[in-house]
Amino acid sequence: KHIRGSRDPEVATMYHKGYLDRCKRDKDNTGMGKAYEALGRCQQSEGKLEEATENYKEFVKIAEEAGEKGVYSQACSSLANLYNMLGEYASAVEYYKKAAESLETDDKERLELMNISQAIARTHHQLACYSSAILCNTAKLTATLVEWKDYRTMHLFKRADLAHGLRVACQVQAP
Repeated sequence: KHIRGSRDPEVATMYHKGYLDRCKRDKDNTGMGKAYEALGRCQQSEGKLEEATENYKEFVKIAEEAGEKGVYSQACSSLANLYNMLGEYASAVEYYKKAAESLETDDKERLELMNISQAIARTHHQLACYSSAILCNTAKLTATLVEWKDYRTMHLFKRADLAHGLRVACQVQAP
């Protein structure tokens, strides 16, 4: 059966696992990194996200050990993208940051992309925390949230009267 060029994920996974085994046998770290990355992509496309995460982690580990900054940056970026997709935003931020820090200084376009991706993941994380606080619906959390919004409003609009009006309008009665 012809393997190369196949669009069947099972065939591709079988091919990449065979390549990984051969690279392990030959102690070819560069090849192992490529195989782990390819396996991660295949498994991600099949929805096998836990397996994809483990393969991307192996890719990161091998790239870090090799000391190849560009490859390490790619590995961290791949893992960060998956974490972002899974809603694990704190981990996504961590790996986007590692990807950005390991980039060559002359790759400004990729650095900008990593910084933007990191900011998006950080925003998702903060929104998830914000939503969690609202869903908990406890008087103390809600009061803290209103206090934070009050502070932001005062500083953004420099109008204490507006912030005071919001505080009064949103005041929470303890149960």
